[in-house]
Amino acid sequence: MFPVKFSDSKIAEKFSCGRTKASYIISDGLGSLFRKKVIEELGWPDVYYSIKVDETPKADQHVQQLDIRVRYFSKTQQKVVVEHLESFNLGRATASILVDCIEKGQTELPKEKLLCFFSDGRNTMKSVKKKLREMLNPNLLDIGECNLHKVHNAFGTGLNSFGADVELLVMDIYYFFKHAVHSSQLSEKQKDLGIPEHVFLRHVSNRWLTFQSSLERVLQQFQVLKAFFQTEAGARPTSAVLQKRLASALSDKTILAKMLFLRNSADLFSEF
Repeated sequence: MFPVKFSDSKIAEKFSCGRTKASYIISDGLGSLFRKKVIEELGWPDVYYSIKVDETPKADQHVQQLDIRVRYFSKTQQKVVVEHLESFNLGRATASILVDCIEKGQTELPKEKLLCFFSDGRNTMKSVKKKLREMLNPNLLDIGECNLHKVHNAFGTGLNSFGADVELLVMDIYYFFKHAVHSSQLSEKQKDLGIPEHVFLRHVSNRWLTFQSSLERVLQQFQVLKAFFQTEAGARPTSAVLQKRLASALSDKTILAKMLFLRNSADLFSEF
């Protein structure tokens, strides 16, 4: 792109930036610059901050990524901001290990200006909060834990009690129509019925926020889905497990009512 955009530049002519190089430029170049600016601003008088942590599994590397962020009122931007401070890859995450990582991430920050610590509500994090009070600041404000984890667990429990078949249907539809031939056949049906030619959205079972949008798309395409599987089942009987399961689910007279109920229930949770 650069050689085309800046055709008269010798520097642009030789510039290349693949995925690995771009990653290093961001993390080792721009990342350190942004971190320096955050640390400078947190060193100003009357600037106080809170620390937020979150863990994300990195399945390909068999580790947990611990992200440490700071939240504070930025005098330069005149608003509350959340900035990345540090990340660690952890094989296991005990309270002691997490506290050690937080201390390392906070090395250049004024510890006396730490107002509170924010995380999810599992027991390990409660222990982390206790240790931080003992080691850094006994007057840390207690503002509770992340309520979204509780909302997520509540929604997941409800879905397991009523709606597991709808969740399976939503995921099955996505994977069935990832197949190019099936997608092409569906597109023809959409044109015939005058239904928008939209693709299906992926729902991940441990991410409740993806369920509502994925379900909305299935409801939008419900008419064409029923027509597709009725036609396919009649024209070409199949032994494919996924297609049989989808045809059976869509022929259930109660499935649409269940889907509408769950869509309306998900609306209540989306406010969080």
